[in-house]
This record gives sequence, structure tokens and C-alpha cells, in this order.
Amino acid sequence: MFAANAAPTFSGEDLTVWCVYTLADPRTSAVRYVGQTLGAAGRLDGHSSEARARSARVTPKVAWLRELNALGLGPIVAVVDTYRDERSAAGRQAVERQWIDAFVEAGADLVNVHGNPVRERPMRRAAQEKKRATLRQRRAAVEARIAARP
Repeated sequence: MFAANAAPTFSGEDLTVWCVYTLADPRTSAVRYVGQTLGAAGRLDGHSSEARARSARVTPKVAWLRELNALGLGPIVAVVDTYRDERSAAGRQAVERQWIDAFVEAGADLVNVHGNPVRERPMRRAAQEKKRATLRQRRAAVEARIAARP
């Protein structure tokens, strides 16, 4: 159920159907990322562009995709669920979250940050610490300016 065997064909893709998809490592076939989208072909292009962009925040997913790119490889894409409805964004995220939870419970080492409890908390803590450091630097600069006044 969790193995991604081959990339699906996206020609003539129905853009009214939402899908949950996985990205798997071509070296091991292990699923590394779970996402949801309307139009899977374009979303894979988006992941590839994000990995190539120098300005991209280096998340675990971006680091993994860059590693594959450096080896001349790309992820294996598999659609694991499809549905056609007008769910809210929260409803779609809930479906994606169910799949993330299922893969994590099955032992997958996912590079997802959002929705993956293994990675979400450390990334959130790192972002909070970075913000605190920036605020400390700003405060120190203001205090230095005040102290330098005659």
C-alpha cells in the first residue's frame, strides 16, 4: 500500500479532481513526502523549481530534492488517493494529514514539515529561536544608539 512503483501519467489530467500524492526516493522506493493538490503534474514541477531556487528556504524536503538533483535523479510520484468535491482548505488538509499519519505510523521517514509531528515541532522551534535572535539584535542596536547619544 505504501510503495510508490511508478510515476502516473498526467496527460489529459482532470483538473477538477483533488489528489493525495507521494514522492518516493528512487534509490530505495521509500516514500519521503506526502502532499495534496489539484493538478499533480504542475505540483511536481513546483517541487522541482523550489529545489532548484537558490532563495528557497532549506526545509528537509528541499534538502532531499537537492540531494536527488545532485545525483541526476528525481522523485517517484504516485497518486494514492483522489476525490472530487468542494471541501474547504481545512477539509483537504485533513485528508492529507490522514495520509501523513498513516505513513508515519508505518515507519516512513517523511520530509514533510507541516502535518508531520516528527519534523513540525523542531522546525517551529527553530523559526521561533531565529525570530527571538533577530529581536535581540534589534534591541541591542537600539540600546547602542541610545547609549551613543550625547
